[in-house]
Amino acid sequence: MKVLTLDSSVSDVTLPTLTLLEDLETQIVALSPRAWWDATNSAYRTDVGAGGAVVTGSISGTTLTVSAVAAGTIAVGQSVGGASAGTYITALGTGTGGTGTYTVNNSQTVASGTLNLYATCSQLTDRSGNGFHLVQATLANRPAISANYFGSIGGTNRDALSFDGSADRFMTTAGNVYDGTYLWTEFYVLKGFGAATAVPGYVNSGSSSYTFNQGNSANIWQAFVGSVNVNTAAQNTLATLIGTFNYPGSGNVTATFEVNGISSSGSFALGSNAPGTNTALLGSYQTSHGLKWNGVIAERIVFKADLSGNSSAMALLRAYAAQKYR
Repeated sequence: MKVLTLDSSVSDVTLPTLTLLEDLETQIVALSPRAWWDATNSAYRTDVGAGGAVVTGSISGTTLTVSAVAAGTIAVGQSVGGASAGTYITALGTGTGGTGTYTVNNSQTVASGTLNLYATCSQLTDRSGNGFHLVQATLANRPAISANYFGSIGGTNRDALSFDGSADRFMTTAGNVYDGTYLWTEFYVLKGFGAATAVPGYVNSGSSSYTFNQGNSANIWQAFVGSVNVNTAAQNTLATLIGTFNYPGSGNVTATFEVNGISSSGSFALGSNAPGTNTALLGSYQTSHGLKWNGVIAERIVFKADLSGNSSAMALLRAYAAQKYR
């Protein structure tokens, strides 16, 4: 028997109709996602640096000196919070996971104090079973793992991938998610940390297809396809994005973009920017690393279909986000 519990914030006046999260996931599987990346569960990630650590340490040049370890174990590949962006541990010195010295990649000076060492992610495994894993082989480009960022549900912690917006941290798929066909839907759950233009995900090509970004305004999200704008709450709040893209031919596109239930749509002429056969990026805009994402990403699901006219599918995605990230 499965038992549901309610969050303490839910009152008996606003008691919702509850559906098991596992049942919602089963229904998403039935929609045959092209790719499904879920950073919340370590079962769908390849982590580097175990669970991270909290230490007292200082940095001089490329030497990190640790005088005390409050929690965890220090390991190669961990990102160093409190140091310059993109700093990570490259080698063990006299330390073997505890106190001692370690080598970091960026030369700098950091006074002694508390440093958070975060595990990083080298792969997000594709939950769809289609093998479109998001990978990053370069240590300096791997996103950090924010453990239990969204709290726990059903006894399971819900993590997130953290992108700092300045270091070249992104992941790209092993294989072409986009196959040149004309109907797509993308689903994201994320939280941005700034109002400057930044892109959480992209198609690795010269086309502006299937892309979301947070605009220059603090309250505007945008779908790159035809620049469909949606005015919403501030970008530093948790957001569920659902974008559907329909290319009927002749270089035209119809896009519907929904942010936390608020939507907008439009039809546009894209000329030669029709969809192609391409990989997908997470955390950056193309491999030139412009417009890097500053914030956390929990999930991204890609469907090879325009689900905007499927009210049941759209309701399912909204319910899934509300249940999992409530």
